[in-house]
Amino acid sequence: MRADREVQLRKLKTVRGQIDGLIKMVEDDRYCLDISNQLMASISILKNINKDVLT
Repeated sequence: MRADREVQLRKLKTVRGQIDGLIKMVEDDRYCLDISNQLMASISILKNINKDVLT
């Protein structure tokens, strides 16, 4: 179970980095499709984490 926890923490930290990047993208008024692509990547990782937690 410890290994699973470490994997999930690593994924969550990745998403945290992506969210920080998204904030900067919005502040810098980046192209909306670039922001959307980054959002979709974050959502995908979060869905994956949720699936792992529930199984």
